[in-house]
Amino acid sequence: MDTRRMTALVLMIFPVVAIAGWFGFGLGVMGGVGPDTPAEYMAGMGENSATAKILLPIVTLLFTVAILLGFGSIKNSMAGGAGHYMASIGFLLIIIGSAGQLIGTGFTMGLAEAASTGNMAVATNMFASEQAVGAVITAMNMVGFILFAIGILQQKNFSPILAGLMIASGTYVLVFCFVDYASQLLSVGFLALVVCLVWLGASLLNQKK
Repeated sequence: MDTRRMTALVLMIFPVVAIAGWFGFGLGVMGGVGPDTPAEYMAGMGENSATAKILLPIVTLLFTVAILLGFGSIKNSMAGGAGHYMASIGFLLIIIGSAGQLIGTGFTMGLAEAASTGNMAVATNMFASEQAVGAVITAMNMVGFILFAIGILQQKNFSPILAGLMIASGTYVLVFCFVDYASQLLSVGFLALVVCLVWLGASLLNQKK
């Protein structure tokens, strides 16, 4: 299997598995309780700490691998083109944001552990850190995502409709990062981002060598 095909399949499969795990945990395990109701959320994370500490790092890792591998490969293929510079800036922000996302997941795991032992003071601090770091890091990722999409528009190496959807979904999530990061409406934006990644993978798979 060549690198292009492998990258395409990672973009198509990993995000779908990750979002399924994320929704499975949020809806199936947590019963739909989210950060918009902090007390119930922390209690639920404590009750399901073992599942959270296994599943959430896997979800984060799948998203991280898909985005870094996929966007890195696409950026390299754009070398010398009109959109390479913009894509490179976007990818740099995504690299930084992805590293920060791992830190945010660490706070979430710490929250679950503290809540499971009844240490709600620590759990509350972890929740505040999770939300603050998550909002900043996700915003950085979304700016990178938008800039990368602008690079695609400049280079015309993928559908302009796809690039437009990337910009729209990235902007949607970015707004919520500043307005209400705890809102469950963020899930709409994340779903749209997964659609973009799968579409990118499918387009890459169908491109001629």
